[in-house]
Amino acid sequence: MVMMRSRWSLLPLACCLISWVASSAVAAAGTTVNSLPGFDGPLPFSLETGYVEVKETTGVNLFYYFIHSEKDPEHDPLFLWMTGGPGCSSLCGLTYEIGPFQFSAQWHYRNGVPKLIYHPETWTKTNNIIFVILLWGQDSRTQPQRKDSSLWLVDHPQFLLNPLYIGGDSYGGMIIPVLTLAIDERNYLGEKPYFNLKGYLVGNPRTDKQFDEDAKIPFFHGMGLISNELYERAKETCSGKYSAPSNIQCVQSLKSINDCTKDINMVHILEPLCEGIFSPKIHNITEQDGTSRLMLESTAADDDLTTKGKGRDTLAGRRSIGIADSPSMRLPTALSSATSASGYSCEFFSSLGSDRASGYNRDGDVALPSDIGSISDRVEALTYAWPHTSGMMAAMGGEQWKIGKDAIMVLATLLQSISPRSALRCSQDGFQANLSDMIGKEARRAMVARRSRWSLLPLACCLVSWVASSPAAAAGTMVTSLPGFDGPLPFSLETGYVEVNKTTKVNLFYYFVRSEKDPEHDPLLVWLTGGPGCSSIYGLTHEIGPFQFTAQWYYRNGFPKLIYRPETWTKTNNIIFVDSPVGTGFSYATTEEGSKSSDTKAVKQLVVFLRKWLLDHPQFLLNPLYIGGDSYGGMIIPVLTLAIDESNYLGEKPYFNLKGYFAGNPRTDKQFDEDAKIPFFHGMGLISDELYERAKETCRGKYSAPSNTQCVQSLKDINDCTKDINMLHILEPLCEEIFSPKIHNTAEQDGTSRVMLESTAAADDLTKAAYIVLKIWVNDETVRENLGVRKGTVGDWKRCNYVGLHYVRDIHSTVEYHSTLMRKGYRALIYSGDHDAGFTFIGTQAWIRFLNLSVAEKWRPWYLAGQVAGFTTSYASNNLTYATVKGAGHTAPEYKPKECFAMFTRWISGKSL
Repeated sequence: MVMMRSRWSLLPLACCLISWVASSAVAAAGTTVNSLPGFDGPLPFSLETGYVEVKETTGVNLFYYFIHSEKDPEHDPLFLWMTGGPGCSSLCGLTYEIGPFQFSAQWHYRNGVPKLIYHPETWTKTNNIIFVILLWGQDSRTQPQRKDSSLWLVDHPQFLLNPLYIGGDSYGGMIIPVLTLAIDERNYLGEKPYFNLKGYLVGNPRTDKQFDEDAKIPFFHGMGLISNELYERAKETCSGKYSAPSNIQCVQSLKSINDCTKDINMVHILEPLCEGIFSPKIHNITEQDGTSRLMLESTAADDDLTTKGKGRDTLAGRRSIGIADSPSMRLPTALSSATSASGYSCEFFSSLGSDRASGYNRDGDVALPSDIGSISDRVEALTYAWPHTSGMMAAMGGEQWKIGKDAIMVLATLLQSISPRSALRCSQDGFQANLSDMIGKEARRAMVARRSRWSLLPLACCLVSWVASSPAAAAGTMVTSLPGFDGPLPFSLETGYVEVNKTTKVNLFYYFVRSEKDPEHDPLLVWLTGGPGCSSIYGLTHEIGPFQFTAQWYYRNGFPKLIYRPETWTKTNNIIFVDSPVGTGFSYATTEEGSKSSDTKAVKQLVVFLRKWLLDHPQFLLNPLYIGGDSYGGMIIPVLTLAIDESNYLGEKPYFNLKGYFAGNPRTDKQFDEDAKIPFFHGMGLISDELYERAKETCRGKYSAPSNTQCVQSLKDINDCTKDINMLHILEPLCEEIFSPKIHNTAEQDGTSRVMLESTAAADDLTKAAYIVLKIWVNDETVRENLGVRKGTVGDWKRCNYVGLHYVRDIHSTVEYHSTLMRKGYRALIYSGDHDAGFTFIGTQAWIRFLNLSVAEKWRPWYLAGQVAGFTTSYASNNLTYATVKGAGHTAPEYKPKECFAMFTRWISGKSL
């Protein structure tokens, strides 16, 4: 082995295991198990359990579980499976990994025992598997059951000729290759019986300290757990030797990294770190050089979904312990009550210090990261990876004045109480006048000093008259119920149109939801969904709005069932969801010219939209205004924000109380966005070291504009590896069916074509169903009638109208817009779902660094309910906040609603994440 690690140091253990299998001194003591507490009916597979005494002088007994192949047990391979630790029970492998039964997701109880169900993906469908306790002390003690029979293979001679494979995971990586070689040498020496050894397999194996430990820092960086600055400093100070730091600067770099990652679950970085009584045993492999790291040698607790059966969690830990400790469970497995006090899954001992092969890694495993180089440097074997405001300002007619809170309330009350008909009479009585003339110094003094309700009546009449007489005022419809939603809506929903171009008859459709907390004072958000051409109802139903389709996809009277979303951002914000540009959702134009749009046209029309909308809703004129959205909205949001700022500067009416903007996984600049994809692919384990290094060398980091054929070929090879990956969430399936998001090709003529998805892809069956339901629901005539959609204006509703949209992308970069807005002092939140390959956190961080802003708060984790929810840093006296959302994809709130709700609520209220 490497670095003076002699394989022979593990030979005694290997010999014990061989003697367990082959020695004629002691026999296997097998018990056939036909039923198990918690499992309904007889077992649909053959299970045998027992002990083998491997050292008679010390009474060492190894416990095993043996399952026959369901297909052809006489000829199918025989696997010897060892769980890691050292000291973790093989029952974990049996129930949580590859065995034929598992705990029910619903965690029902039957007679006090957790419910067991059949595991359809069991490896025993085509393999005979022996699950053996790797080291004595787990489920076995020193009580021999039989001493008068032959050994396991001798006791099971029908398996002598089956192909034999040795396998397991975690710390098993230190035993499996040694055991395999020991068996090979035994065969070479002609010892009996002969083992039909064919190879071995290892999953996320512990192998060598230098390789294993040195790979963790690059892994942290590639997965977005540490910043580029932290990583570069560590590389420079440690020279890549992180397992053995040789200077104080390196130690300090590693300490800073540890501060960022210490609360991450090292066994699965996307899962919570649970340290309760039933969680995996945490042990400290502290080195005296100060580079201690908390390691988890067993799988950590999952989230709520995991408690429903998708992985190993604290509840699952309770189940396995409960069932292993149950007397009724111990009896059929011949587990003597005197041998093991408790069936904890792992027990750690301070005193423990040409065959085919297969090594695999879960890419979320930090303890043993998927560093392909570490393996390829030492082994020629098949290796595969499974990547993983007290006073307030107002303005009209180009003038600004400060008015007190009482005056604002009086004005708002009057505006809300006076009808358009009353406003018209007011105008006829002579109150209508030019606002610049009307709102003079005396009027302003009256508003501040007298604060008399009636002194404001002329102003209120004129303002209402101005709004009502506008040639194209907004037409809003109050929606009190929706098909599929039980009872009246528990929130205020308004829909309507605003004509933004009278000549070309362009009408933008909107959904407006009032804040549930304090709509008169809470922020007003304008939400723009990406595309371009994706309907804003997507943000309403799938991301941040107050209702969603139920996961169960129930129907009520022919309609999909809608439920309230508890993480809605409308809890504390008023939000306008706008279908923009024209041709998106229910927005339409009645002229051919009006149906044509572009980035710059969209911005101009949105300014008009917002101006008219606010005049029709004057009670929101003084609410703090924020512009936001995600995806392609990144090309519109900063431009629109700056256009509103310029409108205020020019004194246009009304005055917008603009405070800032926010953007999620934003498209920003082709060079930054595209050049970041290749490093992202590498960091996430989607391409090999060899592919990445060749691309770096041939393209020199300029992947968006290759300048030579070698670079083009490198990018083609990378594309071949990643073309079937869901670019919007690399861990989710890529669904290309009729109801899935429209796929379009952003191919460049330089040969660097990439298939991109500009909308969120279907995650799993539930998410896919939600897309289908949305299309069915929105296209229903009753729904359209409830929403106030004008008949005949839009045919078949499309979530993303790529094909029928007449749109020109005439803004190529928004980096300078961000820079200008920062200089003007506006607040900004930029966030990234860290598993989005379309617009990666790497590219977003790159253009933010390009702004050259001073760092206000260094990179650190941010938390929700005690768990790391992502990482954050802030710039320019906290004006710009950047955050990642751990485990989220392109539309982060869709994947991580609780985390995104917490993130945004903290930011919008001016708190630190």
